[in-house]
Amino acid sequence: MSKKKVVLTNTETFLLSSKNVRDDFKIDVSLPKGYYESDQKYPAIYVLDGNRFFSIVAGIMKLLHTGMDAPKVIVVGIGYKTDLEHAKFRSRDYLPTSVEELTYSGGASKFLSFMEEELIPSIENNYRVNGDRILSGMSYSGLFTMYTLFTKPSLFNNYLIGSPSLYYDNEIIFKYEEAYAKKHDDLAVNVFISVGTLEAGYEMFPRMVANVEKISKLLKNRKYNNLALTTHIFENETHFSVMPATFSRGIRELIGLQKK
Repeated sequence: MSKKKVVLTNTETFLLSSKNVRDDFKIDVSLPKGYYESDQKYPAIYVLDGNRFFSIVAGIMKLLHTGMDAPKVIVVGIGYKTDLEHAKFRSRDYLPTSVEELTYSGGASKFLSFMEEELIPSIENNYRVNGDRILSGMSYSGLFTMYTLFTKPSLFNNYLIGSPSLYYDNEIIFKYEEAYAKKHDDLAVNVFISVGTLEAGYEMFPRMVANVEKISKLLKNRKYNNLALTTHIFENETHFSVMPATFSRGIRELIGLQKK
């Protein structure tokens, strides 16, 4: 039997060296069907934890477009050179503060600078994007996505936040929201937040459901101008089983064709 390596169609990959983080990141780019034959511009969805989620989101986007549930998009996976590095350094890049129990943490501000100053310009200089940006993250990277929402909200106009680790460092993320609220009454973005009901039983991930409900209620009570917020709690889903459902529902809620 002859075997060949599988190559993903319409997919490009490159390493991007970051001066802000002082590390190299593996960037995967999934281009929509017909990209090379047209001059059309597309929204871009930036997928954190790219080692784990890039291929999932790229596949979901193809399905959603086939079913006319979502437009064609460019999927950008932000990952690490190896899965081992991904497991080691995601806490460094996604967590906003340092804690003693983690060897690597507290580098979220540097990673955000990498995205703003290095990654997004690279994508927008080399691919036909239309300026519509979606940031997506799960768990630790969901926390980072929410951190970005409260510290640099205009960098993206859509935020897909799945099972965010809001418990981290004594729920420090609520202080970031409070600091933002003291200076702003406007939050002109679309936000989708979700969690699975069975996450309530994880000791490793405390208060996952309660904190999603808490932050959602808080954002609604702030009555931010121009904020479009959707919260969805998936029945009978765990921290890991909920992830594909979160991407599918979140993309449809944020940029689905039915929203037009």
